[in-house]
Amino acid sequence: MIHITFKNGPNLNIVWDPKEISPAKIYVFLCEKNSPKKSFHWILDIDHHNLPTLTFPLHGNSRGYDIVVSGLIPMSGGKTISTHYQICGSSAESVGDPRDQAEITAQLEKGSLKQRDAMIQGGEFKLKMFHKPPSDYTLVDLPVKNKSIHLIWVHQELPAAEFLYMHQASSGSSFKFPNKFTPASDYHVTVYESDAQVDNSSNKGISCYCTVKISKVLRFRAYMTKTEVNELFVKSSEFVGRHGLSGDLEITHMYRDKLPDYFDFIFHKNGGIIPCYYKTLSGDKASSLHFNIKGIFFHTFVDFTTLKPPPISYQGSMRLHIAAQMFFDNVNIYFADFYCHYKSHKVTLVFAYKGTEGDKFCQPRLKKLDPYDNPFLYRTSEGRIFVNSGVRVEVIYTAPIYARNILKTFGPYYIFFTHVHPVGNPGNIVKSKPKNADCNVCNLEVRKNILTEQTL
Repeated sequence: MIHITFKNGPNLNIVWDPKEISPAKIYVFLCEKNSPKKSFHWILDIDHHNLPTLTFPLHGNSRGYDIVVSGLIPMSGGKTISTHYQICGSSAESVGDPRDQAEITAQLEKGSLKQRDAMIQGGEFKLKMFHKPPSDYTLVDLPVKNKSIHLIWVHQELPAAEFLYMHQASSGSSFKFPNKFTPASDYHVTVYESDAQVDNSSNKGISCYCTVKISKVLRFRAYMTKTEVNELFVKSSEFVGRHGLSGDLEITHMYRDKLPDYFDFIFHKNGGIIPCYYKTLSGDKASSLHFNIKGIFFHTFVDFTTLKPPPISYQGSMRLHIAAQMFFDNVNIYFADFYCHYKSHKVTLVFAYKGTEGDKFCQPRLKKLDPYDNPFLYRTSEGRIFVNSGVRVEVIYTAPIYARNILKTFGPYYIFFTHVHPVGNPGNIVKSKPKNADCNVCNLEVRKNILTEQTL
């Protein structure tokens, strides 16, 4: 048992079951209630102090304090610029005015601590994360101060785990995580910029840091790697094999539905050029495409009885048709996603113009397909285009389309408009829908491996 005595306040006794957890260090976080900036951090070396006693610079406060105590297991050895730990057990306590308190016991429970996330709202600066495939993540544009320490907290949702990283601010404004983040798992990241407090001789083995700034909580889902994308490809291939009962259907055009105002802008104010837009959050939340790649969205679905697109649309009353064969010229085709919105299943393909930034982005992240031989959308040696009838295939084309030039050069067969019946309220469509998280057909099993030294 470790006894930590508050000055003019309560005793905080920290206990744990050594059969359940075996921490090498103890971390204590203390802040005024609802004010995480007014906080202190202590790291106690258990090996150095058998039963250490620490006096906190704590004074009476009518609002009270929030206290988090965690056991730490080092995940790297030696003196490095950054030190990182896995949390092996945690406990949270709230106390009122210390002048009114007696003794409190913090029992370290095995596992991660979700209560901590609620204590760190309202940060001062935003965090920016840079991703390099397959699974490297780096925090960039961190505050830089010669004597500051960045205490970086990472909470992993599934499998549940928490991690603490200590990074010398003087070493630079970026921090590359030494761990490989688990693909398709959700993470919360918070950074405390803290100044090291002067140790006195009686407190060897105890480090103290005072918070200077605290970040906003960065919440994100780790991107799928090529491995997970390939698993989705296998799932979708098996699905269309079971459900493509009408076989592959020939199509002559791909189409894009929008409101009349959209096409008025394209042809009267933008020179007849359809620009690319950032991919939004439709589909799998772990897709690396979201807000990272620009393209133009097209449909390929046709009714198997009429071989024509549906007469209704949720996106708008005007439909632009462009000859399908034109999309296959000088492109690489990539499988990107497989998802549903509780009804029909959809596959997303990226048609990336060769050598462009979109093509370079897709190469290390997505599965490349043969344009003449794939389960979803392909062309024959004679130039005919076929789409699988068992799934709705969506296309993201990563280059601007010079619609007016196509019309002038090739004529109205290659590009033309039709009117469709709008349903719903297309003008109010703002956000894209994420995939149905409960579907057992198009969802991947979240990775069971926890971030350990074996994943470095």
